[in-house]
Amino acid sequence: FESAMEKQKETARKSWAGSGDTGTSKIWFELFDKFGATEFLGYSKTSAEGKILAIIKDGKEVDALKSGEEGFIIVNQSPFYAESGGQVGDMGVIQTESGMVRISDTKKSGGVFIHIGDVTMGQISRGQAAKLEVDHARRGAIRANHSATHLLHEALRLRLGDHVAQR
Repeated sequence: FESAMEKQKETARKSWAGSGDTGTSKIWFELFDKFGATEFLGYSKTSAEGKILAIIKDGKEVDALKSGEEGFIIVNQSPFYAESGGQVGDMGVIQTESGMVRISDTKKSGGVFIHIGDVTMGQISRGQAAKLEVDHARRGAIRANHSATHLLHEALRLRLGDHVAQR
């Protein structure tokens, strides 16, 4: 079993699409291997508590980010929607007892949600408990536009035929 599992992991590593950036795609696979997929809570919540599992700065894991620094934050669970299927990623705030990060985008590499942001106050550290808060107004506007896109596609398909494809 162990031999077969290692062979499967090696095959997956070779075919890993990653973030599209060859310089950092390996790190996302390593984080997925280490922590598993981020649990997405955003279908029912726009705020939640989580734990900071990893912080990435300049393509490397770091222990902390200080005020004024930018990086990628990986948490165990998140209400932030990650860019997928033509829908943009959420923005918002991640706050710990010692700092705050303004999240400017959320992406996904494999099952790992990548919260992209800059520390606006204090410092955040790996292992800290965090409160994650999605920008509610923006999420509502995105949801409305996303639904409108599907309605428009269906109207075009009904009017012009089955060859119309939403991409």
